[in-house]
Amino acid sequence: MADIQITCPKCSKTVTVSEFTDPANLTCHACGEPLKKPDLLPKQKSKPTAKKAAIEETNAETAQTPEGQGVGGNWQLTQQAAIKKRPKERFHMSPPIWGWVIFVFLGGLMAYLRYFGGFLADNTDMIRTYGPIVVITIHVMIVVKAFRDSVFQGVLCFLVPLYSLYYLFFVADDFYLRGITGGLLIGIGQESAAVFNEEFQRVMKMASDWIGRGGD
Repeated sequence: MADIQITCPKCSKTVTVSEFTDPANLTCHACGEPLKKPDLLPKQKSKPTAKKAAIEETNAETAQTPEGQGVGGNWQLTQQAAIKKRPKERFHMSPPIWGWVIFVFLGGLMAYLRYFGGFLADNTDMIRTYGPIVVITIHVMIVVKAFRDSVFQGVLCFLVPLYSLYYLFFVADDFYLRGITGGLLIGIGQESAAVFNEEFQRVMKMASDWIGRGGD
């Protein structure tokens, strides 16, 4: 148990009392003057918050540099430091951009090979043979994708002529297939369309002849 020494303000006599003594009963033994019990615990200063401490630390650091001196210097340097610490945004090649890159590269290559004296210009028979196979393969891929997205769109792509191309270029979001298809059609589209037209005319003629014979 600790004792407290109190000096009487009236007679200047020092009185020793217990720290647990009721303050209402404190009186000077010599003159009877009421005494006031002093505070035992010193007042603690409130601790600064983490945000305030960080701001003060930043201000202290920037104040030591020439750029941090003057009105607004601390704020400006703090902003510059924040910008330097911020990660730089990297250029990201999104799928639409990749689709255009594929289309421009492949389309330019196919146009050169077909229309500017390239390999395909001298081998149109090969295009008529293999071009329709490539087009049908792309058509099947589009139909499969359309069925995955929507059964209704898949049925339209399967049954309606040329709707698969409309779906690919204006509805679907497969930018890679869109770029490849567009690039290939520049080189093989003309001959492939001619072959499909000839086959369609042949089928229509066969159907007309069959109808003309009365179904025999």
